[in-house]
Amino acid sequence: MNDSSRMEELSEVVTELIEFSNWCYDNNEGNYSEVKAKQNKFIRGKRKTDRKSSIIIDNLHFGWNYNQNNAGKKLWAKGYVNTGYTNIAYDRSNENDKKLVFSVKKEIKKIIHLPSDKPITSEIKEIVETFWNYQDKKEMNPKETDVKGYLQALSDKLIKSKNLILRGAPGTGKTFLANEIAADVVSNGRTTQINELSEDEKSRIGFVQFHPSYDYTDFVEGLRPTTSDDGVVSFTLKDGSFKSFVEKAKKTKKVNGQDNFEEAWAKFFDAVTEASIEGEGYNKLKTLTGKPVRNLLAYERNEIQGVYPAKTTTYMNHDQIYNVYRGLPGTPKGGFDAYRKAIVKHLEEEFGLKNYTASTVDSTNNQNYVFIIDEINRGEISKIFGELFFSIDPGYRGHKEGVYTQYANLHENPEEKFYIPNNVYIIGTMNDIDRSVDTFDFAMRRRFTFLEIKAEDSAQNMLTQEKTKKLMMRLNEAIVAKEKGGLSTDYQIGAI
Repeated sequence: MNDSSRMEELSEVVTELIEFSNWCYDNNEGNYSEVKAKQNKFIRGKRKTDRKSSIIIDNLHFGWNYNQNNAGKKLWAKGYVNTGYTNIAYDRSNENDKKLVFSVKKEIKKIIHLPSDKPITSEIKEIVETFWNYQDKKEMNPKETDVKGYLQALSDKLIKSKNLILRGAPGTGKTFLANEIAADVVSNGRTTQINELSEDEKSRIGFVQFHPSYDYTDFVEGLRPTTSDDGVVSFTLKDGSFKSFVEKAKKTKKVNGQDNFEEAWAKFFDAVTEASIEGEGYNKLKTLTGKPVRNLLAYERNEIQGVYPAKTTTYMNHDQIYNVYRGLPGTPKGGFDAYRKAIVKHLEEEFGLKNYTASTVDSTNNQNYVFIIDEINRGEISKIFGELFFSIDPGYRGHKEGVYTQYANLHENPEEKFYIPNNVYIIGTMNDIDRSVDTFDFAMRRRFTFLEIKAEDSAQNMLTQEKTKKLMMRLNEAIVAKEKGGLSTDYQIGAI
């Protein structure tokens, strides 16, 4: 593509982004309009990553986004088009100082302040020209390692395969890379740094490390000892690390509900706890008939909070009272629900509890989730995954292809099948020096894409000093040199 064509095309995209932003401020109080967006040629939605965008100019994919302003009440504070890490932004976070900004990996390279109310054609072309000049300079200097490009290639491989294993010698940065890939995927290309993720994005990354004693009950589900409110020990079915992570990824977004139980309960429990410590107990609660409930005490067992009148076994925990708040029986048999209803009424009168309104489902969860399994080959992988080896197959993702788990007969609904949704991605890491890929049975092996992280990859992408790179490469050459013992590449060292 010639220079004038790519200048014209990118200018057209940036112009549309700016005009759409201006329209939203001038005609829609700064809020997004789906109807207006559908009339656009390029910017036909709130956001789209460069990976999923159909805007391709000179072999570069361009995405777009609009950041929020005023704590999310208004959109369009800063709109931008990007290639994953290069941004052309229309920054109107300060309406008295609008500007066009070109940045690379969040480092500002050029700012054009806009004296007029809206950008003019020459200003748009100037920022677009800066972008293409940067691209040309980068391509002319092959010594500049494009680490972001390297990571994006790995992220793309994960997105395509669903299950990826990074294998190689110790110290080649496999776990480090896995975390960077995970950050890239959950943030939709915004960052590769874990510490730059929002709390919500961080919660969408799971991590475990396999070892010889790790088993199915740790990973999927199993029976765990628990102590009831009256001190009786029993076994309860609990989800393992992976299953609980997957269930979180399945959750749908709920809207239009009203539920402030946690806030009211926290205040109530604190008050009962304080009274339990300082005196004979909490004495402000009354039954539904108006009879005082004396000496109410607080307790906490198995991470579940509860209350009970002193010298009784009338234990009422958080979950049971929450059930009653939502119009359900506190327990399957409903015992002591009159007390629980009295507590709900007390929370309404004294601690600001609002009437419960059930939320409605807005949409399925389409956010990306990444589960990292470190040292995946150190565990008995077939025993750990069990029947889930079927579910992790990219061709069998989704609720239509579920499986019965080993403890399905203990579920509330024994006929319910477990499945892994399409928005869950798995990254494994392994040192070949410990146990090789050959230790995987074929059924498991074919469900993962294996990618070798070589020592030279580690040097090129993690070291900045040429002298250090050369020293590391010479050392690794000596490790595999036949005249010096001839160890395999599994014994080479990485940069970390």
